[in-house]
Amino acid sequence: MNLLSHFVCAAHFPPEARLGSGLPDLLPLFNRELRIHPLADHWRKQTQLDAPMLALLEGIRYHQYVDAKFHPHSLFRRFSAALKGVLRGAGGGEGMRYFFAAHILTEIYFDHLLMGLDTQLTADFYRQFSPQAIDLLVRFAQAHPSVEGPALRRFLEDVPVTRFLERYSTAEGMLKSANNVLRMMSQRRMTQGEEQAVMAHLASRHHHNPHALLAFIAAMQAAPGFQGVATPVTLNSPSVTGHPQAS
Repeated sequence: MNLLSHFVCAAHFPPEARLGSGLPDLLPLFNRELRIHPLADHWRKQTQLDAPMLALLEGIRYHQYVDAKFHPHSLFRRFSAALKGVLRGAGGGEGMRYFFAAHILTEIYFDHLLMGLDTQLTADFYRQFSPQAIDLLVRFAQAHPSVEGPALRRFLEDVPVTRFLERYSTAEGMLKSANNVLRMMSQRRMTQGEEQAVMAHLASRHHHNPHALLAFIAAMQAAPGFQGVATPVTLNSPSVTGHPQAS
């Protein structure tokens, strides 16, 4: 799952834990070599951790749990397999791992679906980045020897300014975001033919019913063994309990 999907899954968590649930997807945008889970393991070995750090670590652990359930799930496997076939059929040539590109596009598309259900979702996500939250994230990441605190702080302060997740609201923005990730991971960008094929495929699912995604999220919110609040928090849109449609 991607940033917004993890954010919704963790809606029933305390703020620091909810922030931590997105950290494994967020910090690699700052430094792709940064491995969050070993860093979290380092912190777990420390004694006398304060409550915000413990909550952040709980959120990271929850991220691992959700991804371990999501990637083998038929919801992800079917959609990503279809996109892989679309990309391969467009015949863009070497330099791209089609499974990897389809993985990225699938997760971005599911964030797009959630944005269509809640117009305040991205605003709520960016609201997390208070000065106190940024201090906590910098303190967490600086345990890694390659992380420069001031540079990371500037990156985190820019997250609510750049509002990059809002690109997911359009097909063109989703493609641009996927190409950016591909470039970061030393893959070639999609060709014009591949982009057109993907856009046509997604357009055919423009009113893709997100009930299966919401059912998966509800199951994750009910997962035992995590310190969330008793009642999961749902999306703000009243359409969630009615007949939701993607934007």
